[in-house]
Amino acid sequence: MLNKNAVLQLLYKQLSGSVPKCGSLKNLNVLALQYNQITGAIPATLGNLGTLQRLDLSFSRLFGSIPMKIADAPLFVDHLSYS
Repeated sequence: MLNKNAVLQLLYKQLSGSVPKCGSLKNLNVLALQYNQITGAIPATLGNLGTLQRLDLSFSRLFGSIPMKIADAPLFVDHLSYS
């Protein structure tokens, strides 16, 4: 279980595959995975992260629409550009 104000930043790590399903990480405040080789759709379970304040999936190889759970989430910053 993550402590409060948890941050997961994996920038420029050459990660590949799909966006990890982090919906059960209830205390995650920041999820930053930009500049990787992540592909696929954005999992709707990211919308379950009630404490998420920043989501950055920019410069990835994502496709499809942004799930409504994420689009409606009260994020301070959400970067999905160049995906």
